[in-house]
Amino acid sequence: MKKDSLFQKILYSKITVGILFILIILMIHPVWSMFQRFQLSSEILQEKKERISKLEDRKEVLLESIERFGTDEGLEEEIRRRFNASKEGEEMVIIIDNRSLETTNQEDSVDSKPSWWNAVKRRLPFN
Repeated sequence: MKKDSLFQKILYSKITVGILFILIILMIHPVWSMFQRFQLSSEILQEKKERISKLEDRKEVLLESIERFGTDEGLEEEIRRRFNASKEGEEMVIIIDNRSLETTNQEDSVDSKPSWWNAVKRRLPFN
């Protein structure tokens, strides 16, 4: 019993409690640093997983393009799309939006109104 009471006396002494408290304080910093590194590593891992996913999607698109270019029709389609090319005998039709014509006509009509400036411009020799 004396041994138990001596052990309890040493364990519960103010010096022992103080030493344990100091040890706990000293251990907080490394544990906190480790936690921060773990959080950073988790974020980086998530970013890398997203990047891999995007790259895999891009790979699928590129493989589809390669398959399409492997055929004559796919190659012809891409040449037509990129270079605005046509075969012999084919004609190109250009469709113009009516709104752009209306805007141009309105600008012309503004210039065609009689004004003193238009009258001066008509009389100048470089017209």
